[in-house]
Amino acid sequence: MCGCLRGIASWKIPANRQGRAATNAVLWQGEPERGFYRIHVHLAPDRVEHDIPEEDIISIGNAAAVYYGLAEPDKVPLTIQNVAAEITLNRLIYEPILQALSDYQPHTLVDLAASLAHRNLNLSQVIDSALMLIGTGHAAPLPPELDAATQAQIARRTADLNAYLLHRAALVLPESQEGDIAHLVSPLTGGGVKVERVEQLFLLAREVCGDDVEAWPAQAWQHIAAQGKRLVRDGVRLEAEDENLAELATQARLFARTRLPLLRALQVA
Repeated sequence: MCGCLRGIASWKIPANRQGRAATNAVLWQGEPERGFYRIHVHLAPDRVEHDIPEEDIISIGNAAAVYYGLAEPDKVPLTIQNVAAEITLNRLIYEPILQALSDYQPHTLVDLAASLAHRNLNLSQVIDSALMLIGTGHAAPLPPELDAATQAQIARRTADLNAYLLHRAALVLPESQEGDIAHLVSPLTGGGVKVERVEQLFLLAREVCGDDVEAWPAQAWQHIAAQGKRLVRDGVRLEAEDENLAELATQARLFARTRLPLLRALQVA
């Protein structure tokens, strides 16, 4: 997603489905010996030539694709890279594990391994894969189960903190106090969960309008307009109210379909 620059009243816009499909069609290299994104493709009449094949270069394309929301879920196993070297993950191992975790429910490693035994995956492979997924932010470890009183106390405290952060996202703050806090806290994991500011405004709107997704944009727009902000789509700042509302409606539907189920599972929403 594209972040706000200092001095520019703009908002973060997630990659839409068309942009994601176009990016994957042009830049994704799914061959077994590659499995990563190109950073660019030269278009006619550009005839720049290099001494080495550009399609073989492991660049920042992977990181950019994940960061901007362009990498589809099935690309996750092949877009892992650490500081020292590229790591190409085996689809035969990671795809079944990711599929098993896609229900957003807690799984013990032993149970996960048992459920995947028919895919010829053993406990050691599941543990190694889980560590990789946790390290890359695609999974999260859960602390030991606590007694009901402690769980209730944690739930109250995290709910209070999240409520404060959501209402802060809607405030008109002095410039010296502005700055996005793009995370909420999960009482389930005990850690932070990335939730962009516009998404926070959708959660705030949900408190007023319930699950009426079509009502969220107007609620969010009240706060955005009061803050003197505007959304940006395809690099163009949207000035008209109806343009901003239309973009918010698109984002709200996408958020409700893709992000909200995860936030519910993490007890953030």
